[in-house]
This record gives sequence, C-alpha cells and structure tokens, in this order.
Amino acid sequence: MELILEKLKLLNYETEFCAKRKPPWPRLTRATFAIAESSSSDRDARFHHYAALAAFLVQLCGRRGHLAPGESDDQKTSAAAILHECAKLGFDPPEFSPSALTRASGKEAVGVLNGLCDLALERAMPRLRRPKHAKEDPPEMATYEAHEGAFESGGEGARLGRGAFADDDAENDDDDASDSDASEEAYIIEDARAIESHVDAAAWKLELERVAPQLRVVAAADAKDWRAHLESAREHRRSIAGTFPDVRVMLDGVVKDVAGALEKIETREAYVNAQLAPLADEYRTRREKLDETQRAYDAASEATSSMTNELARLTEELEKVKGVIEDRGENNADATPLNTMKENMEKMREEIKVFEVRVAVCRSALLKHEVKRQAAIVAGKKAGGKKKRRPGADDDTPY
Repeated sequence: MELILEKLKLLNYETEFCAKRKPPWPRLTRATFAIAESSSSDRDARFHHYAALAAFLVQLCGRRGHLAPGESDDQKTSAAAILHECAKLGFDPPEFSPSALTRASGKEAVGVLNGLCDLALERAMPRLRRPKHAKEDPPEMATYEAHEGAFESGGEGARLGRGAFADDDAENDDDDASDSDASEEAYIIEDARAIESHVDAAAWKLELERVAPQLRVVAAADAKDWRAHLESAREHRRSIAGTFPDVRVMLDGVVKDVAGALEKIETREAYVNAQLAPLADEYRTRREKLDETQRAYDAASEATSSMTNELARLTEELEKVKGVIEDRGENNADATPLNTMKENMEKMREEIKVFEVRVAVCRSALLKHEVKRQAAIVAGKKAGGKKKRRPGADDDTPY
C-alpha cells in the first residue's frame, strides 16, 4: 500500500482525483486499503472510495468509457466491472472471486490497485528508464600529493609513481568490463605515454607547489556513509558512558521512591478493602435481589405483551362483529323489501280474484251441462218405459 501511495503521487492523484470531487476525497495513507473496517457503513464508504479510485486508474490506462460507480450501485456488480476492465486491459484472470473486492481491503484489493498503478505509470511516463551512470575518470590527480616524494627523487620515485598510476589504471580497466581488449590496450599505451614525460623535475616541482593547494580534496561528511554513522555511534557511546553513573544514582533513587509509593498504595488498598468488605457483601446481596426482581419484571412484561396482543386480536374481531351488526341493522331499517312483498301480495290477490271468477264460470258451465244431462235422462226414462239398461252402465256418471 505504501508503494501504491508513492505511485499515485507520481500520477498527481491529489489534484486529478481527490480535488475533482465535492467534497474532495480524503488523501490515502499507508493503512487505507490495508486494514478492514469494523462497521458496515464505514465498509460501504471505503468500497465506494476504492471503486472510484480504480475507475480513475482504469481511465488513466486508456479505458475512457468506464465510469465511476455510484454510492447506490450494487457492490458485487461494481467489483465484477472492475475485474472485467482489468481483463480488457490485458491482466490475467484473477484466482479470487469479485466478492473479495467488496471488502476494499486485503491483498486482493491492494494487488488490483498495484497492477493498475504500474500500467498507468507505463502509459503516463513511457520515457522513464533505469539511470545510466557515466564512467569515472581514473583518479590521477588525487595521487599527486600521495606520491610527492617519489616525483622529487626523479628516477626511482618516477618509477614508483608510474607503477601507482598503472595500478590505478588496471583497477579502472577491471571495473570497465564492457570495453573491448583493443580499447583497453590503447588506453594503457596512451596513459604510459603521458607518464613518460621529459619535463625537468625542478619545473615539475614548482608547478606542483603552485597547484597543490587547489588539488587538495576535502571530503564532505555524508549522512548516509556508514563511517559517519559508526563515528556518531562511538561519540554517543562515550557520552552515555560519561553521564551514566550520575544518571544511575538518580534512577536508583527514583526506583526506591516508586517502591515505597507502591508499598504504601498496597497497604492503603488492603485497609480500604477491609473497611469496605461489609458494604461489598451488602451490595452483592442487593445486586442478587435486583437480578431476581429484574427477571420477574421481564416475565411479567412478557405476559403483559402476550395479553396485550390477545386484547388487540379480540378488539379487532369485535370491530368486525360490530360492522356486521351495523350492516344488518341498516338492511332491517330499509322498508324496500317490505314494500316489494306488499306489491307482490296485491298482485297475487288480483290474480286470485281472476282465478275465482274463472272457477265460478267453469262451475256454472258444468252445472248447466249437468242439468241438461239429468233432464235428458228423465226424458229417456219416460220415453223408454221398461227398456233394459246396458250392463255396467252408470246413470250417475256425467257425460
């Protein structure tokens, strides 16, 4: 995560990403996406920040069509979209599921951001390459002062100086292993020619005295040099060794004072505990009673809740019954059915009267017919006298 923070600084994310939002995004730290959040609201805000940063890096990598997800978007869908964009950019398929990114913490989330940062840096700064250091010239001038006596003596001293220069050149040639053998030989020959000079020794000495003050090199103290660190450690050790006896006496006094204070505190604590023991027992007893009362109160509250629910259910049923009764009362108060029955009864009476008239007409016709038949029978008896009647004939049977 610390490497990601440095890469984002190279990408100028503070102005290109953080400042573009209102309110601005908070700046990242080394623990932003490395440590998981405890509450769900913090996790949602952290994932929204993570998804927006991933969308920013995807856009820097060349995927202009990808938009940052909103706060109301589904987290699994947003995580799957991030991995899909990574696949489009050429990354290998991950070995974890998209739900691993919804935590916005851990090695999966940090790994995705690291890969996107590397690709964004390659696209944004393609000219960054590993630095190439130039070859250092052989330290010829630095050996002048060391071999001053050799140049003063002339023959043997000159040979010693020549040997020293030859050794330095050999070391430089060994360091420069990339050059060819021919270039090395030419360099040695040219250097030997420069050393085999025919300048007068007295003139050489005068020139050396003139330029010697300018050739002296004062090595500046480097804070990163291990020698400087070692010397500093030695100085601190000497300083500590000088001040430690007095400090030790003072520390021994502090230890004695602290030990005495601790002993007094323990004694006072034992006395206070002894004095408060009856009160502690009483408090413990009352605490137990309070727990029992609380349990009884909880049971009564539960029974009251159940009875309240039952009362609500019965009240609801009572309201339903009242509604039914009111509907029936309204129907009973309505006289429309009674009027309908009266009308139907009037119609039935009229029809009964019509039927009674028809029945009377039919009875009159039958009576007239019967009278005629009886008259015919009487007339037949008078006319026939003793004429035999047909067997089975019934004079009383109507015609």
